[in-house]
Amino acid sequence: MSASAIRRAGPFSNVKPSGLVMNRKDIRSARELTQANYATEYLYLRENELTDFDIDITMEHLRVLDLSINEIGSVDFLRKTPYLRHLYLSGNKIEHLHGISNFSSLETLCLSDNAINSFEGLEKLPNLRVLSLNFNKISSFKHYGKFPSLHTLNLVGNPLTEVPSYRSMAIAINNSNLVSIDGHPVTAEERAALEHYQGKIGYCIADGFVVDGDNVEESADAFLLKLQRAREKSKCLQLCSIRLVPDDESRNVLTEGVPVRLSCCMQDVRSYEQRTEDIFHSRYLYPVTFKVSGEATEVFVVGSMNNWADPIELERCEEEGEIYFHTTLYLPAGDYEYRYIVDGVEIVPESNGVLSKHKQGYCYLYKVTELTQSDDEKDTILHIRWMRSTQNNFYEVIEDNNTLTYTPTVSDVGCCLRAEVLAYIDGVFSFLYFDISAPIVAGPPTCPHLEIKGKATEGHVLLAEADYSGGIEGNSSLNWFRITPDNEEISIDVNDPWAGYKLTSKDVDCRIKVEFTPMRNDWVAGEPKSAITGPVAAGPPECESIKIIGNLIQESDLEVEVVYSGGTEGESYYQWLRKDDNSEEYFPIEGENSTRYVPTLEDVGKCLAVEYTPVNKLGEEGKTCLCVLEKPIEPSPPEIRDLRITGELVEQHVLTLEYQYTGGHAGAHMIQWFRRDRQDRRAKVGRPNTATLALTRREVDCTIEVTVTPVRFDGVQGRAVRATSECAVSAGIPQTNFLNVVGDPVVGSTLELEVEYFGGEAGEPIIEWAREVPLTEEFEVIDTGVRTYRVQEEDQGKMIRVTYTPVRKDGMQGEAKSRIVQVPHGDDGGETTRLRGADDLHVDPASLNAADAVTTAEIAAAELGAAGGEEDAEKPTDAAADEDAEKSTEAAADEDAEKSTEAAADEDAEKPTDANPSAEAAVRLDASSTDETSTSAPAPMPGAAQALAAALNSVTSSAASTTRTDGA
Repeated sequence: MSASAIRRAGPFSNVKPSGLVMNRKDIRSARELTQANYATEYLYLRENELTDFDIDITMEHLRVLDLSINEIGSVDFLRKTPYLRHLYLSGNKIEHLHGISNFSSLETLCLSDNAINSFEGLEKLPNLRVLSLNFNKISSFKHYGKFPSLHTLNLVGNPLTEVPSYRSMAIAINNSNLVSIDGHPVTAEERAALEHYQGKIGYCIADGFVVDGDNVEESADAFLLKLQRAREKSKCLQLCSIRLVPDDESRNVLTEGVPVRLSCCMQDVRSYEQRTEDIFHSRYLYPVTFKVSGEATEVFVVGSMNNWADPIELERCEEEGEIYFHTTLYLPAGDYEYRYIVDGVEIVPESNGVLSKHKQGYCYLYKVTELTQSDDEKDTILHIRWMRSTQNNFYEVIEDNNTLTYTPTVSDVGCCLRAEVLAYIDGVFSFLYFDISAPIVAGPPTCPHLEIKGKATEGHVLLAEADYSGGIEGNSSLNWFRITPDNEEISIDVNDPWAGYKLTSKDVDCRIKVEFTPMRNDWVAGEPKSAITGPVAAGPPECESIKIIGNLIQESDLEVEVVYSGGTEGESYYQWLRKDDNSEEYFPIEGENSTRYVPTLEDVGKCLAVEYTPVNKLGEEGKTCLCVLEKPIEPSPPEIRDLRITGELVEQHVLTLEYQYTGGHAGAHMIQWFRRDRQDRRAKVGRPNTATLALTRREVDCTIEVTVTPVRFDGVQGRAVRATSECAVSAGIPQTNFLNVVGDPVVGSTLELEVEYFGGEAGEPIIEWAREVPLTEEFEVIDTGVRTYRVQEEDQGKMIRVTYTPVRKDGMQGEAKSRIVQVPHGDDGGETTRLRGADDLHVDPASLNAADAVTTAEIAAAELGAAGGEEDAEKPTDAAADEDAEKSTEAAADEDAEKSTEAAADEDAEKPTDANPSAEAAVRLDASSTDETSTSAPAPMPGAAQALAAALNSVTSSAASTTRTDGA
């Protein structure tokens, strides 16, 4: 029959708990069994012959004990099982519950089928979840304890369950954790319908009160009064009446926000000498004497002081032969109706009575006034104390409230109030009387107090303080309004109304209104309440905040944004500043005095700032504030805008690029020119990365395009842009740049005409050979339409003139040019051949201006390099090409000019001077003829100026080296 039970693992172990099952073993004593199994966790001893659980050891591991169906008469062993959780004692002979209190670990208690007739002794079981007392002799809930964790209650078969209100009473005296009574679940509807049972009714039920009839509250009042009178029967003050009532007599329910008054009447039952000499001191309850003189058997007083309830007996006294009836009642200040009952006869006043407001007929009126209390501390006193119930049906003291009235707050909603009168005699507590209310009902949402705090001056912050009452506050609203001088009400949008509203210039001369709408957590709204300030005064001009908004990039708009206060703003000052490179100082940017500023190239890499001086409409200035940008201005992406091709779209003219660049300091832009013919074929022309293009014959009837890729100084490239000429390049006027006669001017030799033409596609030129008519200035035509002429004998000693008129294919004629060749006589062997242009003055290089010289040089260079340029059109170029081209052009121009002069001088020196010179005569009409080896296009400015000077020098040198033999 023995077994050992040792706890080997924790509660979450897979090891099963150890235990012992000894049911139906005719066991009469558990002593030896428990000693042998002291560590067991569960013990089943059902249906044995035990009269008690007689153990000598403490079973600390025992959690479950089943002693059902034995002969046990009491529960006196729990101190030996301190951690027992589940106790089963059904079917025994237990008559009371003493010995079960104060066991916090107990969760299940089953004592059905016993002889228990009261709940007395069953208390302080905070973790009890299941209580089963079926089939006992319990007739009321008297001595029913507080079980905050109770989940299931079973009382089937008790006399109590035959009371119609049994289930209602069971719900009322238990907390909200109770979910089942006698196997039937507790519904939310049942619990809500019995809320008023909490408090006084529930307290009375736990003291044996049985709910019966409709006037449950009045019955509970009478029960509690009788209960307290019985408890304090031996005390010197007997309770006659005590009630918690609304201060507003029109209300029947205690409501949040409505003052509650404690009405109390106590009779001093001490002897006449004691009650008159040793009174109880109180600030709120005063001794009131009722006295009737005359012979009578008995005298009573009845009235509103005890709610016209049981008459109060007066003590019969005799003094010096005088008989009188006397008593002392302790009452609050107020008016009390009363009548005397003498020997069973109620005395109704005839002349000096008043009509009872409690519908009791005519009666006397006793006015009890407040008495001034001395500051001396007394030892025999009556003290007032207020308390509120907690969730577990306990009560906590409401601090700092010791008067006869108390105004319930939101903290009291759903709680019961308990007001107590405590009596101290000679400084020692003696007794107390109390009353308990039903749960406080949430009042309608109201705002008892609303106030605007703060100075009504611009720039100041106004705060709203609102008090709320009416249950648990929900989403109450607070709104701000501006009332103009015309009484127009304008809503003010405030992010957080409770954080306050800062007055702005818009509020000057206006009033500010705040409106609070209380709302309960069940969405019931109360009446709005509002408060209004006086007119708002203007403050001094002030900058509340300042900031610069925008992108810190060149050419991006920057805007200064300020918040001004100080009445109407006048002409406030703005000044943009730029930080100096060599110091930490900021210097004004001239002319930048507005709220907007666009950073320029000069600002790139520098920090900006702005000063703001607020000024009101009266011209008063406030303190200047400064906003500084911490980061410097960054260059914008390189960008070319407004790209245009300028210049005449005519052969032999020069086109130039015009554009606007932004994006920091410029680097060497990438430029490429193109021509596009009528078949939409595109070819590169000109030199890469130059801003000019000299138009040649190849560009005639073509449109000109150019692409420019902007490049910043740091190599960052922008988006390429393109420009196209408005129309195609037109041919130039037919011209002769070069006219030369080649051959020896001697009889039998052939003279050949060399011509350099430009001006569109050449047509058939007009050529005329003529011989000098002696002794006149006339020439006779000797041949036409041919480029060669054979010198005849008759030409000896005469000048031969050839005239060339350029003709374009479309028939347009240009300016005629002539050349004259001197044919020597047969015996002029050593005479220098003499050549002369008929229009030398027209082609005198000295008469060419610089622009014409540059144009001619560029065109010649362009024509010479056209083929190479087209072949290299797709080759990439860079900034170095521009620089090299510029240097090459300048150097070549200077060098060629020098060489041209020297060569001409050397040639003239070496030329033979015989009668039939073999040297050919040549006259160049333009600067390009003197620099045939240079084919470089003009470089961009400023190299163009140098090229122009070089070309001009070349023209001059060429002209100077020409040998003139015509005597002009």
